[in-house]
Amino acid sequence: MIKMKKKKYGLASAAALYLMSSSALAIECELSAYLVDDEGELGSSAIINPADVKNMSWSQDDESLATWRIELTEEAGEQLLEHSKAHIGQSMALFCDAEEIERMRIMAPLGAKFMIKGLPQDVIHPDRLSNLIQIK
Repeated sequence: MIKMKKKKYGLASAAALYLMSSSALAIECELSAYLVDDEGELGSSAIINPADVKNMSWSQDDESLATWRIELTEEAGEQLLEHSKAHIGQSMALFCDAEEIERMRIMAPLGAKFMIKGLPQDVIHPDRLSNLIQIK
């Protein structure tokens, strides 16, 4: 079993909040994901590893909830598609570095590009935000 800390973050400044409105920001952290069993324990190996991630960004919606956009390598996307098909209905835990930021249920197969909607914006630590990227 892998032990990880769970910690929620808050925004450090009004300036950071201003930058977040209506734009997408790149997230600088090592993303990983683990399946969660029925007892709430993490799986022994990651289903997404930091090396699998090509791009990761987020934006805020009108209700102050975050939408994460994650793009994996082609090979990792194919593996996640097969893995998620086999585990629909099971929970998955997302980590930035060694800190758990969210648990969610797999509702449909996931591929190389997917979004996670409805996260509170305070799960993003300002130190992990990099350059401002406009959504086209």
